[in-house]
Amino acid sequence: MYPASSSGLENSFWEICGGDHDLTMNSNKLVDRVLNGFWILLGIGICVESIRMKLWSPAGPGSGFIPFLAGLLIGMIGFVLFLSDRAKDSEQGETEKFWENPIARNRVFYLLASLCFMAVLMQKLGFLLTSVLTTIFMIRVIEPRRWTTLILVSVVSCLSIFFLFKSLMQINLPKGFLGF
Repeated sequence: MYPASSSGLENSFWEICGGDHDLTMNSNKLVDRVLNGFWILLGIGICVESIRMKLWSPAGPGSGFIPFLAGLLIGMIGFVLFLSDRAKDSEQGETEKFWENPIARNRVFYLLASLCFMAVLMQKLGFLLTSVLTTIFMIRVIEPRRWTTLILVSVVSCLSIFFLFKSLMQINLPKGFLGF
């Protein structure tokens, strides 16, 4: 009378109720939306708590400044993901699972390895050299570009971050054996 698989049961339920929904696709979308909502709420919570820790003091950035920026970033990314999920066409078919795709899996491992490389060698090589090398590698892994583009983007972005932390926020970053 009922199909053996649970998804068959769920789909039969929707057919009986008069709907032509595929519950597995709808539940995946629901999970995505709930997780995106979680990221939004987490970002808001981090921002609220970091405001209580003081964002700015007369001496410069307070103890809540960096957590506030992190919470803002987490909340904004969650909101963008929420909006992009809503904008997707509901007629799209099932996509391949992320971890079954070896290219996607390898990208994640390479990015994690590069962050570990950065954490281990930053004291020896310094912030600028380590971050430029890591950024070049990350961009190359995510989406290969011409070497001139890779080097230009990584140098400009790392120098911008260095200027932000060193000059504007007056936070000392690790200096390597080259002195910068």
